[in-house]
Amino acid sequence: MKPSTECIQFLSLNEEILFKIQYTSDWLAFRQMKLLKKFNLSPEQYYVLKGIRENPKQTLSPREIRKYTSHRVSDISRMLLRLEKKELIQRKVSALDKRCTDINLTPEAVSLLAQIVPIMESWLANFSALTSRDKQSFQLLLNKIIK
Repeated sequence: MKPSTECIQFLSLNEEILFKIQYTSDWLAFRQMKLLKKFNLSPEQYYVLKGIRENPKQTLSPREIRKYTSHRVSDISRMLLRLEKKELIQRKVSALDKRCTDINLTPEAVSLLAQIVPIMESWLANFSALTSRDKQSFQLLLNKIIK
């Protein structure tokens, strides 16, 4: 169900834009959570696993993992603990710097991602109503807001 904004009196166009961005964010997050729930993953956990898999080294440090999530560092540690308990990641002391930890995927995580990625790609077809130009413009606008 889409929000009916005709009956809402916004103070400004900025307020209406904020409302629609928040609504869309919640709508997308709910559907993504519902999709990933059957795999016992949160969207953040999925993106971390996918980020590790797509990294050429197939390993990331906790600091590098931060690029794949909006969580604070302390939250990332808890997320990594959860992924470790699910036996989806392994922590190893870095061969380059003994003070650092490398995070690798387990075979179980690789298998799980092989199941999830096609489903996520199918779900992303929701954006097919947007042209390539629309998507680029939208991305530029979102980047302007974030900065």
